[in-house]
Amino acid sequence: MGTGDLRPCGRAGGDLAAAAPLRHGAGLRPFRAGRGRAFRPSELAADAQCRAQGRHGHVPRLAPAVRAPEPRRVSRQGGDVGAVSGIAALLALLIAAAPPATAAADLAPEIAYERSQAAIGNPTGDHILRDHRGRELALADLRGKPLVVSLIYTSCGTVCPIVTDHLRDMVAEARALLGEDSFRVLTFGFDASGDRPGQLAGFAATHRIAGLNEWYIASADAATVEAFLNELGFSLQESAGGFDHLTQTTILDARGRVYRQVYGQTFPLPVLLEPLKDLVLGRTTRSLAPADLWDRLTFLCTVYNPLTGSYRFDYSIFFGIFFGGLSLIGMGWIILRLWLERRRALRSGRTRPATEAH
Repeated sequence: MGTGDLRPCGRAGGDLAAAAPLRHGAGLRPFRAGRGRAFRPSELAADAQCRAQGRHGHVPRLAPAVRAPEPRRVSRQGGDVGAVSGIAALLALLIAAAPPATAAADLAPEIAYERSQAAIGNPTGDHILRDHRGRELALADLRGKPLVVSLIYTSCGTVCPIVTDHLRDMVAEARALLGEDSFRVLTFGFDASGDRPGQLAGFAATHRIAGLNEWYIASADAATVEAFLNELGFSLQESAGGFDHLTQTTILDARGRVYRQVYGQTFPLPVLLEPLKDLVLGRTTRSLAPADLWDRLTFLCTVYNPLTGSYRFDYSIFFGIFFGGLSLIGMGWIILRLWLERRRALRSGRTRPATEAH
């Protein structure tokens, strides 16, 4: 092989190993009489420039100079052993590169879903988080109202940005209906090593959630992150360059207990709003104060329109309740009047014969 055509053979199917390329113009002497001969080092030595470049024109890499094998001494059995050794080495490499079976099982969809659902009712601890400004944020300070917890990591380039943008739009619609201060939101970065205040601030600015009313962006140290995720029933697994994780948004009630799990990147509005309606307008209403009664009425009269993808206050329900109540009151009054008249008639019938007898 010299300076002629170096294009690969049409039936070539493999790469050549790394080593020194042939010196310009040197030829390879053929084997004679079945004897193997070693190539002279002067013919195969590479200068410093060739080694730095690591490749040459059409030939990617050439093998180092070794003593040619003697064909008469190579047996069929030896060739088979070499092939078996190569296959064994390949299998060992694949097994070493494969992730542990237990880790893969932890993120199986059925197991992850069961773990998430089993967390409903769990209380959350008084964890100390660190927000995107570098200040401490006590989870206990976020109680007193429902809390929507969005679980992300800032270096995610696919799912987490979509979830955050969609949640921002859903929260805006929910607050338009339930009230601006009706619930809080926490975007929690679960990558303890990567979700630093600077990264959290950049993520919040990119997705336009920084500065939104009662919307908090925070992370925590590794121990706190693990404890908090366990309480929420959140499953994840480290992968190359990031995490494989369940796409989960958790709703906590005013006492900090897991109330509902929301799954998916672009979930429908009712999936988020119905639990919030239940917490803000439903089960939290206990008194007969006018404000609480109005909340109860709003809870009953707010319906979802699938054509527009939004909620609206259905006045027909309000008028139905109002006029239905009036009808019941009117029917009750008529029945009461008839009963009173009948009672008077019976009394007058008893007193009349007694008067005639006298």
